[in-house]
Amino acid sequence: MTEFKKRKWLHKGAICSLCFSLVMNCSESDTGGTPDGSDQVLTEKVWSWSQLGELPKGLSNNPVAGIEENGECRVISAGGIEAPYSRGDIFSDGFLWSSSSDTWEATTPLPGPPRLAANGVSVGGAFYVLGGYSVGVLSETSHDLVFRYDEVADVWEERTPLPTPVDDALVDVWQDRYIVVVSGWSNVANITDVQIYDSQTDEWSLGTPFPGVPVFGQTGAIAGDTILLVDGASSEQGFPIVRQRWIGELDPGDFGTIAWTEMNSSLGDATRYRAASSSVDDTTIVITGGTSTPYNFDGLRYDNDEQAFPIEESLVFDVDSKQFTFLPVERDNPTMDHRSFAKCGSRLLIPGGMVSGLSQSAELWVLDFKEE
Repeated sequence: MTEFKKRKWLHKGAICSLCFSLVMNCSESDTGGTPDGSDQVLTEKVWSWSQLGELPKGLSNNPVAGIEENGECRVISAGGIEAPYSRGDIFSDGFLWSSSSDTWEATTPLPGPPRLAANGVSVGGAFYVLGGYSVGVLSETSHDLVFRYDEVADVWEERTPLPTPVDDALVDVWQDRYIVVVSGWSNVANITDVQIYDSQTDEWSLGTPFPGVPVFGQTGAIAGDTILLVDGASSEQGFPIVRQRWIGELDPGDFGTIAWTEMNSSLGDATRYRAASSSVDDTTIVITGGTSTPYNFDGLRYDNDEQAFPIEESLVFDVDSKQFTFLPVERDNPTMDHRSFAKCGSRLLIPGGMVSGLSQSAELWVLDFKEE
């Protein structure tokens, strides 16, 4: 066993049989489930995948974000890990892509220790990277670091740190002003905290705590005033997957108040860990990739040290009907080791990721749609 097994290294070797049967699911296949017709809803969008300019190197577990201005899309990726997935392969390099040139340019490296599982967002026309964890010889540290990127000066500006350090969290933007951070891992265990950052005042506050099973590696997004949270890995020994689907309604008239509701989780799709997710509009959220078997940063499963495999099927969630359907198109080489898409208007972009065979992608894929 390598000495720097991910964060919960003291528990390594425990098995999934300790999970609670009412909320855990340890029997998902590595490659995902099959569509369940009872969960299908008709889509009014026509989806398509395409491939754009490649990254300078293969990488994964990288925070990403996108900005669209005057028809130009810009995507940033800062930090992450490259093969062969040792502690020394975690890096702070930053790269910026623009649609006008379809090329990647190096940015000033992300300040602080090289780290994984940070989150990237864009808010108010600026890129932010927050949280993440660094790997020591015998332990791992969650971080409260928050940085905003100044594109003109090529400088990362330090902002007010998170109240509670966190990594592998669900993070998205509300009203193009607030960064909402839900659950995630903080040094020794998952937390239920909902941390909300006001980008205009550079201040943090706490929202209504997440009432579900606290998790890391969960997926989800904000569409309109609705938060969707899907699955994630538990703090229980062996870090088993949790099958859970929660909706949180943010209240514009009562800041920080979130009305949480658990949805029926008996869907015919695989559970998700480290998938990419984002909204495309106020009523639609897309989830792609990830895996059903939580794994360490080296791509090896916590429960048996075998490699994890990405899920091929992508999901579309309709906020109004509260139902999922399967995206009718698939892309080549599905990936895992994500948290979010980089969003440019309605276009969703994925730079990098971990593919089958414990290799990494340098590809940039874009998911686009048009109304029927």
